[in-house]
Amino acid sequence: GPGPDQRTVRGLPGRGCLPGLSDMCGRPRCSLSVRVLVGIAIALGFASAMLFDALGRRHDLAVLRALGFGDRQLRRSLRVQSVVTAVLTAGLGMVAGTIVGRSAWRLFAAELGVVPDPRVPVVAPLAVIAAAAVLGLLAAIVPGLFVIRPRSGQALRTL
Repeated sequence: GPGPDQRTVRGLPGRGCLPGLSDMCGRPRCSLSVRVLVGIAIALGFASAMLFDALGRRHDLAVLRALGFGDRQLRRSLRVQSVVTAVLTAGLGMVAGTIVGRSAWRLFAAELGVVPDPRVPVVAPLAVIAAAAVLGLLAAIVPGLFVIRPRSGQALRTL
């Protein structure tokens, strides 16, 4: 036909991959393993951040215990903080990532000469936010065990 080859975008062979990334296009397992590793790194980073935050707030939690909070209520407060932090972070990250990603794609697509029509599925961001809530619940387990263990007097005397 009169137009360019369907498999070529401005001289780039294959499926429109960049020359340095052309070997990655045919390897979905490699891409999946990178995503899994990044997901594990994010989960471990978030869990350690929640642990260190809870350890830093040990005095505040001891004051709550002195005011009558039980172990269950203290663990619940840690879970609520962890879930709210995870969901807000994921939600803001999704919004910022969508805005920046769309802008970057429009610039890139204009340079390639293709139609800049970025579409963001509704289900994927909601699934990420739901996964962040579950991650928040799981990340609060270990801090709850470490922080609840000491009694109020021990934590208040460390000042």
